[in-house]
Amino acid sequence: MRKSYWVILLSIIIVVAAGLIYQRRSLLPNDQKKAQESEVGTSIGQLAPDLTLQRLDGEDISVSELRGKKVLLNFWASWCAPCRMEKPDLQRLYDDYRGRIEVLAVNQGEAKGVVSEYMMINGYSFPIALDLTGQASDKYLIRGIPTTFFLDERGIIMNKQSGVLNYNQMLQLLKIEQD
Repeated sequence: MRKSYWVILLSIIIVVAAGLIYQRRSLLPNDQKKAQESEVGTSIGQLAPDLTLQRLDGEDISVSELRGKKVLLNFWASWCAPCRMEKPDLQRLYDDYRGRIEVLAVNQGEAKGVVSEYMMINGYSFPIALDLTGQASDKYLIRGIPTTFFLDERGIIMNKQSGVLNYNQMLQLLKIEQD
């Protein structure tokens, strides 16, 4: 009798716990559910890997913090000629769509002073994160720069592109209609 009592009690607890978990999950917004269900990876349709890097101003920034807006995540270096070619268009995109999209340019392995000087000399103001250890490059499987990822509002990779991009290509890959 006592053994069956504990079996019944344990079964009730399991059913109630499963119900609470299901109910909590059903209360999540659909976009958040989809992002949680997505596999993390670097292919189109996957949830972009999260990483936390230091910005030029010394504050930390995480890719997951940028959810809620479309994101252009650009891997680059100041010594890279193709990277330098696309920076004016990246600045234009940042200026034209500030507040509607997020831009984060991840510098590959250069010292903070070098990057700050490059940004100041060229008059660029878009956000920069420093990948001093190569952790971001490893997580995103970067094999050449510039490489750019385009994330939707949920952090899902919509597009990715290696090589130089111009302003119109950036808009197209972000799936933004021009004003």
